[in-house]
Amino acid sequence: FNLTQGAGPFNEQVIIPAIPGASAINTIRFNGGAARETVQFTGTTSNERAVFKLNGADHIILDSMTILNNDLTYGFGVHLTNNADSNVIQNSIITVDQASTSANFAGICITGLTATTAGASGNGNLIQNNEINGGYYGISMQGLSTTVFDQDNRVVGNTVNNTYYYPIRCYSQNNTLVNKNTINFRVSGSTSGYMIYMYYADRFEVSQNEIRRGGAYGIYTYYGNYQGGSSTTRASIINNMVGGTWLGTAPYGIYLSTNSVGIDVFHNSVSHTTGNGRALYVTGGSANDIRNNSFSHSGSSTGYAAYVSSTAYVSGMDFNNYYCPGSANFIFVGVA
Repeated sequence: FNLTQGAGPFNEQVIIPAIPGASAINTIRFNGGAARETVQFTGTTSNERAVFKLNGADHIILDSMTILNNDLTYGFGVHLTNNADSNVIQNSIITVDQASTSANFAGICITGLTATTAGASGNGNLIQNNEINGGYYGISMQGLSTTVFDQDNRVVGNTVNNTYYYPIRCYSQNNTLVNKNTINFRVSGSTSGYMIYMYYADRFEVSQNEIRRGGAYGIYTYYGNYQGGSSTTRASIINNMVGGTWLGTAPYGIYLSTNSVGIDVFHNSVSHTTGNGRALYVTGGSANDIRNNSFSHSGSSTGYAAYVSSTAYVSGMDFNNYYCPGSANFIFVGVA
């Protein structure tokens, strides 16, 4: 389906159910063309929040569009739900409310009804090369439970701007790729915000992302790689740049929290210039390997370049650079 060039904006809500015959070979593409024609919608109900909703639809490609949700109460750009698998959202500009602090707004969701409703929402989807503006969530993905995960969703090469709390949120996900994304957090965003949030996420790769402005947490894991991970079945946080302005008074650049297991933290650069937090913070788990990173925390009187609560949480911690001028603290690994 090629949107007629110059005929927009198109004032439509598009709901796509499962389509018989759609497959990896027989995909269905909605193409906005070189002009990225606009599809916009103002909703009237909390049950249908999105401009584009893929309700159990598979093998749909949304390509090169401007997707605008004008609703001031509930607003998603694109919503994948009810086992919407193997879909692609790419090369588009997706905008929802950029001033609201309500959790009713999200750029792209692979979830149940709301941006955090659990469900078998979708597997094998690709979100790539989009500009996503506004929302409480930029991209939110939520599987069925803390033991039953959605599989193989990928978030690649997107720029996420002006999110209030969660630019990228991955909950109950397995084998997720978060790669080459750029995050510019809202200037008036939450001081407690999470930039890349991996919560009950197994065997993930978070790589080559750039966080230019943040709330309190840069890359955060909780029960990271815990269900199916081990010292040999690993997840990774590699080659990310975490820095810029932080809104929180105690920012944490890379934070491995409760029961984070078998995570390789390699070749990252973390720089804080405000607040009394930690560039690296590890407070739980086992078999985490931290090597060849640069951790900097300047402009602080009590911050740490790295803080690891117990040596039991790491299997290796070598060849890192640490910088923490002006602070009464430097590095803590079990002991200061």
